[in-house]
Amino acid sequence: MILDLSEVRVTYSGLIAVFMAILNVLLGFVFTIIITRALTPAEFGIWNLLLGFIFYMVVIEPIVSYWVTRETARNISSQKTAVISSSFLSIGGIFGFLAIAFLVGNQVAIDHEIILLGSILVPVMILNNTLIGINLGWKPHTPQFARFFFLIAQICLLVLLVQFFQMGIEGIILSTFVSNIVSIIILTLYARKKLLSKFKLEYVKNWIRHSWLPLYPALGLGISSLGVIIFAVITQSTEGVGFWSAAVINVVLITQAVHIAKAAYPKLLHNKNSVYLTHNLNLLIFITILFTAITITFSKQSLFILNPVYETIFPVVIVIALWKFIDVIGIGFQSYITGIEEVDTKNTSSFKDYLKSKLFLVPTIALIQHSITMILLTIGLLSLVNSSQFDLLLYWAVVGLLVQIPITIYFYKLSKKLLNLSFEPTKILKYTFSGVISFGSVYLLMENTLNYQQDLIYFIFHILLYAAIAVGTYLVITYFLDSTIKELIHSSLNEIKKFKK
Repeated sequence: MILDLSEVRVTYSGLIAVFMAILNVLLGFVFTIIITRALTPAEFGIWNLLLGFIFYMVVIEPIVSYWVTRETARNISSQKTAVISSSFLSIGGIFGFLAIAFLVGNQVAIDHEIILLGSILVPVMILNNTLIGINLGWKPHTPQFARFFFLIAQICLLVLLVQFFQMGIEGIILSTFVSNIVSIIILTLYARKKLLSKFKLEYVKNWIRHSWLPLYPALGLGISSLGVIIFAVITQSTEGVGFWSAAVINVVLITQAVHIAKAAYPKLLHNKNSVYLTHNLNLLIFITILFTAITITFSKQSLFILNPVYETIFPVVIVIALWKFIDVIGIGFQSYITGIEEVDTKNTSSFKDYLKSKLFLVPTIALIQHSITMILLTIGLLSLVNSSQFDLLLYWAVVGLLVQIPITIYFYKLSKKLLNLSFEPTKILKYTFSGVISFGSVYLLMENTLNYQQDLIYFIFHILLYAAIAVGTYLVITYFLDSTIKELIHSSLNEIKKFKK
């Protein structure tokens, strides 16, 4: 199989994004280790509830970033307008955060001073997301570079404020605030040429006129994030939220595989040529199987590293991992579908045209999915409220998985219809076989040799060694079994050689 130039660039950009995402996941895990070992599960739950409140304010920001990504990919100079507009949005975001946080915080006893301090995160997160939207439109891997510097700054500040000065949640908030500023600086440097454009009110008017479209998918995400609030209110405790958050953190690696598909999104916006998408899908599945195998194999050990108190919920992590595996593949299909939609390129497009477009269809399906999940979660928690916390968390994970399966199947069929895209079962079997052999062997070896009583640093070192063996074995097996992966590895080595020169 010979790849054309456009496909190599999409693959290259996607792999760079994934590589940086992996590095960022490791750094993010270091950040999480520090806070989970410094906070109780209840305090960790409060921190994640604060992030949930912030999400409901940041969720309005796609009014700007949704369009600026598409416009940047199409060489429309709306970037400075986007930055200025998001700054005004952040003012309302602060007041909205305080209203929601005080309302829910009174139900689960969150300190008011922590809520007030947490409000400083709203404006920096909104501005950061807008700059990410700009960079995604022309250099989709650059947000991961900014994320890298964000995490480095966050970890350094966390050690100082939480470990040294014992500032707890307050220290986490301050470190996150400063780290967002670092990210903003990096993203601004990457996008500086784009930001030289003039402020034009016509862009703002157009975004406001079509604001319902980016806010509509945000509605689904908003409903999805209600889970932690529903769980905390029904169980009258933040501890369960802390355990759930620890489980979700362990599957973050799987979600990073979606950068492979997202790298194709700006390419499709610029040019509807989709001949490279089958290769992109194969690579997405290859990476997602790898990341899922890592997550499941080391679920118990990673929870132990966070804090031994979380170790007992590793079955919950396994179910969430399967859920997110199917979700990532589905998100890949969504990126392909929305990438070929051109309704927003026509000045004559009416409200009815937008309603008929894939830009409306995709978030509608996602909205239905998240609504069903939250309804089933609420009914289940009310019915099982006297059950153990483990059973409640497992129920949440199973519901998410079962609802996700038909959604991904639907998006696959739609992609197949619109793009003539299809799975290659033989390749999927090869990747799955390689994963079972490589990670299954390492799991058996680890169960018989790993010592949980040793010092944490040595324990982490041994886990990384086992992971390296498993990943290396997976790559070797797939290299000999599949020509696509063989070509990918050779292409990657050639890119590294070019970079050295």
